[in-house]
Amino acid sequence: MKQVAPENHDHHTINVPLSASGAADAGHPPRPTRGESLHPPPPDSVAIDMPAASDLRRRNNASGGDAGGDETPGSNGKSGADLYWEDVRFKVSTGSGKDKKEREILKGDSGRAEPGQLIAVMGGSGAGKTTLLNLLAGRIPQGEPSGIVLADGKVRDKRRWKKLIGYVQQEDLLYENLTVRETLMTSAQLRLPSAKYSQAQKAERVEEVMRQLGISHVADSRIGSGATGGISGGEKKRVSIGVELVADPMTLFLDEPTTGLDSATSLSVINILKDLAVETNRVIILTIHMPRETILGKLDKVALMSKGQMVWFGPSKKALEHFARLGHECPPQTNPADFYLDLIQDNEKDKDSRTVAEKLIEEWSAVEKEYTTPIDEETRQQALKTQDSKKSKKGRQEVAGAWEDDEGRWATSWFSEFSVLLKRNFKQTFRNKTIVISGFMQQFTILLLLGFVFFRLSADSAGVQSRQGILFFVCINQTFSFLMPIITVFPLERRIILRERASGSYRTSAAYLAKAISLWPLACLSSLLFSINVYWLVGLQPTFVKWLLFQIITQSLVFAAQALGMLIGSSVPNVQMAQIVGPLIVVSFVIFGGNFTAGNSITVVLRWIQWISLIRYTYGAYMQNEFNGLQLNCGNATGGVRCTPNGSEVLSLQGLDSPSLGICILILLVLGVAFHFLAAMMLRKTTRMRIVVI
Repeated sequence: MKQVAPENHDHHTINVPLSASGAADAGHPPRPTRGESLHPPPPDSVAIDMPAASDLRRRNNASGGDAGGDETPGSNGKSGADLYWEDVRFKVSTGSGKDKKEREILKGDSGRAEPGQLIAVMGGSGAGKTTLLNLLAGRIPQGEPSGIVLADGKVRDKRRWKKLIGYVQQEDLLYENLTVRETLMTSAQLRLPSAKYSQAQKAERVEEVMRQLGISHVADSRIGSGATGGISGGEKKRVSIGVELVADPMTLFLDEPTTGLDSATSLSVINILKDLAVETNRVIILTIHMPRETILGKLDKVALMSKGQMVWFGPSKKALEHFARLGHECPPQTNPADFYLDLIQDNEKDKDSRTVAEKLIEEWSAVEKEYTTPIDEETRQQALKTQDSKKSKKGRQEVAGAWEDDEGRWATSWFSEFSVLLKRNFKQTFRNKTIVISGFMQQFTILLLLGFVFFRLSADSAGVQSRQGILFFVCINQTFSFLMPIITVFPLERRIILRERASGSYRTSAAYLAKAISLWPLACLSSLLFSINVYWLVGLQPTFVKWLLFQIITQSLVFAAQALGMLIGSSVPNVQMAQIVGPLIVVSFVIFGGNFTAGNSITVVLRWIQWISLIRYTYGAYMQNEFNGLQLNCGNATGGVRCTPNGSEVLSLQGLDSPSLGICILILLVLGVAFHFLAAMMLRKTTRMRIVVI
């Protein structure tokens, strides 16, 4: 059957290959001949004239949208946003002092994305493709962007815009001990407005997204990691897309979604994105480095960039024609993506490549308006005026008012956020059997070791020294045991919190409190395994009250140590730095802990450290609990060893008789609360996405 290609560019043509019997052929079309077009239809194909996404949107609006029947199942009825950008520029400051200078990364790029389109931004390293993606997504953290960006004809409001889009990072940041369904359900519960969605509807939305992404078969499989196994890399990427898609964004942005995937899996991901763009009538924009030829055929438009400027924005097959007119023919049997990148690559060491790139930029400027209709002058002036008004509080309120809806600032209540995050954290913690078992085994091993070494301490001068040693060791052991696991994990989890906060998923206070509480039960149980038994094994004072006080002191130390771990984990940039800073702080506390030197003998310059030392107050409380009321036998003292028959004198000699036991416990709790408060403030600061939206 003869193929008929529609002239109207607002329509898509779907070529359905037919077998001899007339059925759709499942095989791939033959490789195209370069002299024809990029992706010519195979022989015996039927041309089906399909309305473009913009036509679909107009029909949906005409049929009533929310009340009509054209709404995508599982969707909340949001219409895809027509995204228009013109003359966008971006520069950053580099160097400092006399060497400070401005570096322009984007140099006046323009383009348009309509609902239903899949658009890829391509270019060599340093071309500016990721910067352009981040500028359009509203994820520019610093610098000075300028130009016009309109979403459905409106200037964007920063707070509202981040909730209307989805942004999929290049790295898949997911909780490895959660299942696929649990991961998506958490996102749905946090991001879908409770005023519009019941729990059942949120669950239905999750099932719909898994169906769209083709991951229903692994719905109950854990995400996993390289060490523990789990779902495949391609499935993880689809889960990452699902985390954003479940919120039903108007526009979806993806940074290098095919990185690390094989060619077949990459094509599968792009096929899914293409289907999503058409089925859900939303704009999907992604960056991609070296796509295979079949991937190019799925793209509605490609944006080719060199030196921060466009050299092409439009259909890929028309790019071949454009470059051919300029004397750059794509060689036969060559992937057009390879041809594009070789052509537009700006190599500073190759003068010819710079000349070609500059010529292509110049030629594109001459024909750009043929492919991207400029914004009319009235709209341009109004947009510039509105963007300028955002410098004032009143102007920002007016822009926000244009985007107002009835969803409110947060999708759900604080308590709902806290409940969802607490449940997620408990699952992540207690499903990690390796960490759980190793934590208990560590405490049990130390318990046995101390029990054998210090079994049944004597009440003489040797017993005094042994009591001091074991009590000080317990302080150090419990501090390190519950601080180090936090500082080696929390900086990694903080990256997930950063991503989720950037999309406005929840309040920082809810996230921090849920994390802090989820860590306590496991720490409490493992420390009890140690402290309950070690007390009797080593033969400390055999009274119930003193044993109970020993447990209270230990739990107070664990509480404060975890808080300090959270503070360090919230403050440092990465795990490597945490592993340096954490032990350094604890060792400082150990030096000023009261065992090595008396507090009043420390130089005034450093004496203040003892007053914030967890070790100092814990050791003081342990010593008072053990030595107050302890009667010592000095009959065995030999070699001039000084022996005092009353344990309270030992405390006085070492300067550990004040503050009192109760005050020491209280200060430990106060320090724990203070560290938690500071950690929450630091988490809020370090996970705040500082963005500029034009």
